[in-house]
Amino acid sequence: TDVIVFLSPIYNGGFSAPLKALVDRLQVYFNLFYKNGKIQQIKKRRKAILLCAAGRDGEDEFSYVKKQLERSFSILNISLLGAVLCKNTDTEPDYENSLNEFQTLLRRSSEDE
Repeated sequence: TDVIVFLSPIYNGGFSAPLKALVDRLQVYFNLFYKNGKIQQIKKRRKAILLCAAGRDGEDEFSYVKKQLERSFSILNISLLGAVLCKNTDTEPDYENSLNEFQTLLRRSSEDE
């Protein structure tokens, strides 16, 4: 099973510049998808997991990032299995819980075949 893991800090209310650049580069597939009557250009189905870190709470921003990526993924035939936010990294991060959530998603990705 192909699983793509996307990692990004939450910066200024959104994802990092490199991830934003990737999303912007996908515009050509977005145009093809709608130009061709929503015909999927990419046939192989893939799965993805999103892992983010935020210095503070970051829940609202994380929700925005997930929504953006789900839209981009839909045209690439990628399903978002889940997402993990490690928040409060500036003060009291809960690394152990975030790691457990991530490992659970990885295990689920291999079981969902």
